[in-house]
Amino acid sequence: MCTNKKISVLYFIHGLNMGGAETIVKEYALLIDKSKYDVTVLCYHHQYDSPYEKLLKDNGIKVIFVCDYMPFHLNKGMVFKVINRFQRYLLIKKYIRKINPDILHIHLTLADMVKFARPSKNTAIFYTQHFDISRLLQNKKEIKSIRWLIRNYKFCMIALNETMKRELEDVFDIHDVQVVNNGIDVRRYKTKLDKNKLRESIGIPRDCTLMVHVGRLTKIKNQEFIVNVFEALEKIDNNIFLLLIGTGEDKDKLHKLLDDKELLDNSMILSNRSDVPELLMMSDIGIFPSLSEGLGIAAIEMQMAGLQVFASTNVPKETQISNLIHFLDLQLGADKWAEKIYDVVKIQSKEKTELYDIDNWNIENNVHQIEKLYEEYINNVKNK
Repeated sequence: MCTNKKISVLYFIHGLNMGGAETIVKEYALLIDKSKYDVTVLCYHHQYDSPYEKLLKDNGIKVIFVCDYMPFHLNKGMVFKVINRFQRYLLIKKYIRKINPDILHIHLTLADMVKFARPSKNTAIFYTQHFDISRLLQNKKEIKSIRWLIRNYKFCMIALNETMKRELEDVFDIHDVQVVNNGIDVRRYKTKLDKNKLRESIGIPRDCTLMVHVGRLTKIKNQEFIVNVFEALEKIDNNIFLLLIGTGEDKDKLHKLLDDKELLDNSMILSNRSDVPELLMMSDIGIFPSLSEGLGIAAIEMQMAGLQVFASTNVPKETQISNLIHFLDLQLGADKWAEKIYDVVKIQSKEKTELYDIDNWNIENNVHQIEKLYEEYINNVKNK
């Protein structure tokens, strides 16, 4: 760059729960070169028990939650809903205008708010598409807003894989969608771990077969199916234990389902953990039966932890970074899934684990890629 002034980057996302998009925002904010970039994270929802907020603030990252400035954001009812929606848009506009970033990077469906905010024409807008395109197409307002941003700003669309890239280019009639992997911190999967000690500290039996799932506790992640698979597995092997890691609107519902099926004694739900790599490495089996996925970063993390992973065919094949993952059709049903899982675990194949193209999934490399794109687009804006 020809100036010593730092590039201002504003990451805009709903909140900081522990989903895939939120994890990427956290990693970008922490790892981006602070000698070149000044970073702010803007959210409209405040999840007060998120470890990501503390981690970012402890590392000097500015985090703004607009709902903290909305006096009625916790109030229920139609009148308050209208007031909060109106105020949320105005506050988002206020902070985008106040920060006036060089780069405004949108994560998840927030293009309509950015369109309303009307950022400076000197702002380059990035938009990472985190989920399956078929779901995006159901949101007509978001589609319309993205098209408006493409027409009116220097705009960079980011896809998570080549299939998504082709679909986005077709939907928006553009030809420059960039592919940037949602990477992981591979260093954390190379540390030595006392598996039994960690299990005991959490209250999980040392000698059980531990099946783990990581994801937001919501319908699209299909955790009810996981419970059904677990129930079927327990009938085959009563030494199985289920660990669900995540939070979301279905948490109480899943707890009740486990209770109704008398499975609580051999299961556990953990939320808002900052030690997910360690929890995965202490496990034996990963399960990821999503109804839809943009990528499915948790399936990649599970393989990095050395687990045999059982994923639905709705999970993109790009998640296959090893010979450890098995793709199963949900139409097979929970019983067949349980049989397949048991057969694989029982055999405990002696085939050597093979990891493919791990450098492409190293978050540090992905952040370097993002930095290059930022600088390219900033220079293009200045030269317009």
